[in-house]
Amino acid sequence: MLFLFLSGTKPPETHRQLARVYPQEVPSEHTVRNWFKRFEAHNYNLEDEERSQPARVMDLDLLRSTVEGDPFATTREIAQTLGVDRQLSFED
Repeated sequence: MLFLFLSGTKPPETHRQLARVYPQEVPSEHTVRNWFKRFEAHNYNLEDEERSQPARVMDLDLLRSTVEGDPFATTREIAQTLGVDRQLSFED
């Protein structure tokens, strides 16, 4: 993506080219635009930046007992039962 940015390719065309090369793993056009904003600010670091939000964590024992209580529950149902977002990190 950095090569395409430095070559003067615009985000929509970069997205199309990435989709042709990586059809199963193409980033969204929005993600391409975010990367281009970083490059425009002369930030060429290709590592993901730290997120400002603290990591969301959950007690695995609580999760385990919930799943054992209803092993056929969906992740949506489990998250709703526990009052958490489905997209979180789990740690002991």
